Amino acid sequence: MNPQYNFEPMGNTVFTRDQQIVTRKGLVMGRMALRPRDGEVEVMKHCLQHLGLNPIGSIPAPFTLEGGDFIPAGEDLCFLGVGIRTSIHAARYMLDNDLYGTRRVALVQDVFEQCQYRMHLDTVFNIASEKVAVMLSTIMGKDKVQISASQSFMSLSRFYPRM
Repeated sequence: MNPQYNFEPMGNTVFTRDQQIVTRKGLVMGRMALRPRDGEVEVMKHCLQHLGLNPIGSIPAPFTLEGGDFIPAGEDLCFLGVGIRTSIHAARYMLDNDLYGTRRVALVQDVFEQCQYRMHLDTVFNIASEKVAVMLSTIMGKDKVQISASQSFMSLSRFYPRM
C-alpha cells in the first residue's frame, strides 16, 4: 500500500525546528500557531517516525507550541518562550504531562509587545556555551524590563502555582 497525502502548499517547512522540540525526555510534536502551517506537524511526524524517532507526546488543540520557543540548557534547566507562537497553556500541558525532563523550566513570557519579528525565543536569546548567553541588545538593560518577564517553575506539579 502506498500512502497518499494531500496538503496545501507548505512553504514554511524549511523552518524544520518549528514542528517539534526535543526535551530531556524525548521528542514532543508541537502544534503550529498559524492554521496554514497545521499540516507541517503531521509531515514531520511521519518523516521522524520513518527514521525510528517516535514522539513521547503531542500538544493538543487548542494549545500551541513551536520549536523556536524551546531552548535546552543542560540536565537541570530548559527555557520556553511564551508569546505569539507558543501558548501558556502548552507550557502548562508540558508540565502536567512531565514532558520537559528537567527539574526547572524557565518560562520567558513576552507579555508586552508580542512582535512578529521577535516571534520565537531563539530569535532574541540563545546559549552559546556554558558561560555565554546571547541576547538581542534592544531588549537588554534596565529600561527594557517591560518587554519580557521570566518565571521559573519546577517540573513537578506540586511545586508550581496554578495558571
